[in-house]
Amino acid sequence: MPRLDVSHMPLAVQWLALLAALAGVVAWAILLATPAPQHHPEPSPATQGAATEGAAAQWFAQTPPRLDITVSGLLATSQGAVAILAINDAPAQAYRVGDTLARGARLRAIESDAVVVEQAGTQLRVAMTDLPDALQLPSLVKP
Repeated sequence: MPRLDVSHMPLAVQWLALLAALAGVVAWAILLATPAPQHHPEPSPATQGAATEGAAAQWFAQTPPRLDITVSGLLATSQGAVAILAINDAPAQAYRVGDTLARGARLRAIESDAVVVEQAGTQLRVAMTDLPDALQLPSLVKP
């Protein structure tokens, strides 16, 4: 029976461990570099054409774009008031008086419960939405 040379066994185990680590790094690199599949329903050609025509018509029209403004928060800082606004379902951002919100729309004033936006020479007051009723937390004091 041939005898196994154990003097080279630690070196063989080190090489196997190195190859396993390298295979793990390659596998993770492939997984992380592959983009996640996007499942977006394909719009019908009629809907897609109407949306494109509407966007193009609004872009070249003289009328300002429609704004859907949600006031998420109002802050008073040492440098002035700040309004946290979400415009046309975009993520909320911080704005100060005088900032441009969209083409032809500017933030004119920040009040204690609303903001005033000027668009095409008209001013629009957008009130902050009321928060839902607060959660009822248990009392920390023993009755």
